[in-house]
Amino acid sequence: MFDFCYFCAIMAKVTDFFAMSRHERRGLIAVALLLIAALATAWMVSRGNDEPVPVDDAQVRLFKQRCDSLAEVQAAMKPGPKKGTKRKKAAKSKKAKQSGNRKSSPQPRRIDPVPNF
Repeated sequence: MFDFCYFCAIMAKVTDFFAMSRHERRGLIAVALLLIAALATAWMVSRGNDEPVPVDDAQVRLFKQRCDSLAEVQAAMKPGPKKGTKRKKAAKSKKAKQSGNRKSSPQPRRIDPVPNF
């Protein structure tokens, strides 16, 4: 049915996988305790007060009024188009004036050989 020697060979490989020295065991226990503490802290924080915060209508109205006034101030401060800062056209170079309006075709680029290593 099931070969006992085969089972022992598998268990020997598994126990080798989990074999640890004393320092490794202590480190594993310390990491496990830190993980448990972090999970417990997160659970306690999430269970904290779930009571809704009381809202004062007067404070809400004051907050909305301040937001509206800030939007108006921001709209008033928005810069418009600048006046009097027109750019002058660049003067044409002498070569462009001499050749007129025709454009010359660009010279083909020189192809340098790729070095072989």
